[in-house]
Parts: sequence; C-alpha cells; structure tokens
Amino acid sequence: MTRDLTLHINLDAIQHNYRILNKQAPDARIAAAVKADAYGIGLTQVAPALYASGCREFFVAQIGEAITLRSQALKNEKDIKIYALNGISSKNDIKRFIDYDIAPVLNSLDQIKLWQAAAKTAGTRLPALIHFDTGMKRLGLSESETQWALQTPNAFDGLDIISIITHPASADTPDSQQTEKQFSQFMSISAQFPDIKVSFCNSAAVFLKPNYHLDLIRPGIALYGGNPIPERQNVMQPVVSMTAPVLQIRQVKAGESVGYGASYVCQADSTLATIGIGYADGLPRSISNKGRFYFRGQACPIRGRVSMDLTMIDISEITNPPKPGDHIEILGENQSVDHLATDAGTISYEVLTMLGKQVQKCYSK
Repeated sequence: MTRDLTLHINLDAIQHNYRILNKQAPDARIAAAVKADAYGIGLTQVAPALYASGCREFFVAQIGEAITLRSQALKNEKDIKIYALNGISSKNDIKRFIDYDIAPVLNSLDQIKLWQAAAKTAGTRLPALIHFDTGMKRLGLSESETQWALQTPNAFDGLDIISIITHPASADTPDSQQTEKQFSQFMSISAQFPDIKVSFCNSAAVFLKPNYHLDLIRPGIALYGGNPIPERQNVMQPVVSMTAPVLQIRQVKAGESVGYGASYVCQADSTLATIGIGYADGLPRSISNKGRFYFRGQACPIRGRVSMDLTMIDISEITNPPKPGDHIEILGENQSVDHLATDAGTISYEVLTMLGKQVQKCYSK
C-alpha cells in the first residue's frame, strides 16, 4: 500500500465481543464467521485472537479461505474445525476439502451426491453440515429438496453430519415475523435429526430470543463491532478506527459549487478542507453530500461528491480548525462503522470489507 491511510484494528475489542456473545448464549458453542478476510479486518490476525479467546470452530465462504485459515492463520492449531458455507462447487474441490480436513456445508442434492461419491471412494464417512433453506432463498436445500431428503431413507448415506443449519433472513429487524416462522420450520426439520446438532443464529438472532441459540451460534458482524440489531443500542465494543490527512484548505464563496458535477453549491462563504481519502480507498461514493467526518469531536459535513482519492469537508464552524497535515476522523470515537454506513445508505458489512480491502491495516491490543 502506498496510500497514507491505515485502518486501526483493536484485537482486544474483538476478544471482548467474543466474550459478550459467549455470555449472551452461554449454552451454545460459538463458531466465528471469518469469511471475506474476516469481514475485511484480516483473517491471519483475527483468527488467532479468536482462538486465544476459546473459539475452536470457524465458518468461511469457500475452500480457498478455508485453506488459508488452516495452513496460515491457524497452522499450528490441531483442534479447530472449519466449515465452508458455499459447499462443493465441483469435483475438483473434493481433494482439497479432504486434504485440508474442511467440512463443506452442503446446500443442494447435487452437492450431497458429490460428497457421497467422495465418501464411497474414500471408503469412509465424510464430515459435512446440511443447510436447509427456510426462507432466505439464497443457499440451502429448497423446500422440494428438503421434502425428498426427509422422505428418502438413504438420502444422507456416507455422510458424518456434524450439524444442520439454516439462516435467518430478517433477524436484524426485530418486528419481522419471518424469523419466528423460519425457526418453527427449522425445528420441524430438526426433529427428523434427533441426534444431530443444530444451528440457527447469525449475529442478530443471538440477541432476539434465548431459544434461538440451540447448539451453535454463527456470529460475524457483532465480533467486529457492528451493531447486530440496528434498531437497538449497540452492545458490542468498537473494533476499527481510521483517520485521513488534510491536504489543502480553501475559501469558497457563496454561490460557488464544489466537486464533480457541481452537486453542492455553498449557501454562504465557507472554508473547505480537502481530505486524502476517496472511493479508491473503500469510502462509499454514496456518502457524497450526506455524511460527515470529525475533527476533535466536531462534525465536518461532506461537501460535493466523493472522488477517487479525495473528499471535501466543511470546516467553517470548527473551533481551532485543522491545518494541512492534521488528521480527520473517518471512523472512531465519534463515528462508528454503522453510522458511516447509514449515511452512505449501506450496511456496516460493506463498509468494513471495502475499507479493509483497500487500505493498510494496523493491529493493536
């Protein structure tokens, strides 16, 4: 990275959030979601911190992430279990799943058949999780596939089923009736698997009802400081902070426009600061003319469109305003990742993964 931008990540805060989740669901095991490079935070740093907190089970999206987790992030730890949510894409995946001891989450009858064939070839039962779609309409056995599987005696032959799972679609909206409907449907399915562990909760569902916790919870965004239920006060500890430098100060007269497309016109004489961060650094362009940064606790509204590596802010009302070389808070004490995401019309997941992919990261405890 050549940009003078750093995403600061507090690993102690991640461990603190793990303990909050453990306290919230004391009778359930925690399997941390560390897909997408641990939501942009950094898999090779985050996974050891979670392991040190007691986490022994991890969810990733696909086999490549699982191999990185097994062979790099936690290469010396022999007691971890890794589950790949996207399952098996082709026969070419099978050897890698077996060689690296990764359990696929099987999402369709076709994936189940592939894994059963691999088990037959290996001459042993192979570990897997079975995903039943109860309303997300994304991954998992469809309603018709579920009915067929439950009515077919040998549907899961050759599989060592670690757990069955489903994914709540609306748990971050507490008033939604969909979550309870999905849970009820999932419990009906789980009754057909009396000796198999079950998993329902993402981050949000953990904070809805204790009976949702079941055997295993799968938190993601909550570990990284995001608010699991936006309508409620965030009980998680902030994990990330970020500043960007002031590059230039200029005076703009009333009636003059700012930035590309003249999308903002100053209503009064103003003092603007140009900040060295833009959409190439992962800052959402949709925050143009809507969001704010902070200087010494004082809000500085964004003026004009966010450009590739520059953003303009209004410092007219700031006491002891910044000078070139001073740093402006993008994320931190005054602005959480959720607040920035709300201004940008998106979600904290997207902000973290965008920023984490583009800028250098610095870890502290």
